[in-house]
Amino acid sequence: MALVLIVDDSALERKLAASLLAKGNRFEVCLAEDGKQALRMMERRLPDIVVADLVMPNVNGLELVTYIQERFARVPVILMTAHGSEDIAVAALENGASSYVPKSRLAERLLETVDRVLARSRAERNRERLIQCVGKLDATFYLENDVSLVPPLVDYLQATISAIGIGSEAERLRVGIALEEAIYNAMLHGNLEMPDDFASVMRGGRFAELEYRRGQPPFNQRKVVVDVHLTTYTARFVVRDQGAGFRPSKRSVSERFEQGSHRGTALMRAFMDEVRYNELGNEVTLIKLHDRAVRSINEPVD
Repeated sequence: MALVLIVDDSALERKLAASLLAKGNRFEVCLAEDGKQALRMMERRLPDIVVADLVMPNVNGLELVTYIQERFARVPVILMTAHGSEDIAVAALENGASSYVPKSRLAERLLETVDRVLARSRAERNRERLIQCVGKLDATFYLENDVSLVPPLVDYLQATISAIGIGSEAERLRVGIALEEAIYNAMLHGNLEMPDDFASVMRGGRFAELEYRRGQPPFNQRKVVVDVHLTTYTARFVVRDQGAGFRPSKRSVSERFEQGSHRGTALMRAFMDEVRYNELGNEVTLIKLHDRAVRSINEPVD
């Protein structure tokens, strides 16, 4: 039975929300009269979900969301909003709240919203548990030239290498940065044949040109292929575009950083144990070893 913590400075509205959730005996409900009391209660026993009033004295709903994100990040928060608090509700959603329910529609929406948020929360926890069971992963991803696909793919792969146990948290962050650079380079330079890197395209207002090229032949027929091979010893990523290829710079990492060119290649070489291109220049292999002090870069990676 899921435990729901209801937080509201109005005793009447606390009881109303509790009565709506008590139907069917599916939830255990506990009550707090303000954000401070709610945080003390969460220290003693962690609820599965928090339903909180947005406007409260001492610690309001927005502040409560921030505190919960910092201290109990896995506990979702649903806000109850009154008319006129829409701007604060938007800020709370941007700061980590999972959903909101207008108080004027509490009777028809609260139970449904709690059910949906709890279902998503359980699915995420099960996904994390499943990832922790991974001992080896071989996968291939076929990406359209859509830059919005890159962050979720990299997040997924970072979570997987974390579960497998490759590298420290800082090393995994660097792996993610290198992998992002490789995929963005494949999309923009390789498939779309744009001269600038991702940051320059976004900063220079060339996103419209990127979108235009995505829809035009031959660019719209090209994909980025990401082959992934993960074991407890090695993370290997092969990123391949379907463009004409290019000749990677042979200058040192420090030279490329100093001159500001080939930034993606510089980051990849700085953060990975091995970076190699195929002869055509449309495929890059990135390798990260579990322990550089123990395993030699010359050992086989499979």
